[in-house]
Amino acid sequence: MGSFKMTLSSKPYLIGITGTIGSGKSTVGKILESLNICVIDTDHIVHDILNNQNTVTTEIINTFGEEYKVDQDNNCFIINRKLLGKLVFSNNDARKKLEKIIHPQTLINFKQLIDKNKAKPIIACLVPLLFEHNLNSMFNEIWTISCEETILTKRIKLRDNLTANEINDRLYSQLPQNKKIELADFIIDNSKDIESTQKQIIERLKILSG
Repeated sequence: MGSFKMTLSSKPYLIGITGTIGSGKSTVGKILESLNICVIDTDHIVHDILNNQNTVTTEIINTFGEEYKVDQDNNCFIINRKLLGKLVFSNNDARKKLEKIIHPQTLINFKQLIDKNKAKPIIACLVPLLFEHNLNSMFNEIWTISCEETILTKRIKLRDNLTANEINDRLYSQLPQNKKIELADFIIDNSKDIESTQKQIIERLKILSG
């Protein structure tokens, strides 16, 4: 993949990119990075928070219990993300509690990364729960990544080794795909190969660059 240089009048131009689990946000992020676009992935921010001992992880343990703690050699602990994921995706109240704990710090870190990269002409932000957390107003435009339902579930099963019930729990915990499509400024169909997805992205960037 070649590089793509952006020239926009306002800096930075923020693109919020969302989609249901398995839709291909990471794939789109990699394509954008290959085109020299700055990408911020909020999933990575969340993982970083959970993989370090801090006030957020302490509150998680105090709320959900010691079984979600993984002790480290340096007398610190991290969160067992897989075990916690099983709980929150099967229990709506637990999921809401976790989001209330982790969302504020995630948003702080997210804004700090945007500020750190404010000299970039464009920043693409991968935000799975963009609409669910009412973050629409943060972005100049919003892309939704769509994917055929059968392909979506197949990708999730292969990637995460989940049961059909676990896949459904994760899909139902988010806004339905058709609603995310309805709310977006631009739709990327990621049902085909990576070349097709890349072509759609490049065409959109060409439009944005005038």
